[in-house]
Amino acid sequence: MEELRYWIWLSQIEKLGSIRIQKLLEKYNDPKEIWKLTKEDLLKIDLIGSKVADEILNEKYRYNLRKIENKMKEERNRTYKF
Repeated sequence: MEELRYWIWLSQIEKLGSIRIQKLLEKYNDPKEIWKLTKEDLLKIDLIGSKVADEILNEKYRYNLRKIENKMKEERNRTYKF
């Protein structure tokens, strides 16, 4: 689940398309590493400008991830009656 959370987070970021995600992964190999980056780190990557870096660092995506994780936990803990 740990690794999956970073893939979910990365896929939620609005200004990241497949090409930018590919560029990020070419340099950092893992969404968890991208999660830890600073704006200065992000700006060193081709196709990542200031607005896109700000979008990647936007707290709303981390908050959304926590909501998704909580929902998944609720679903796992739910008892289904047939």
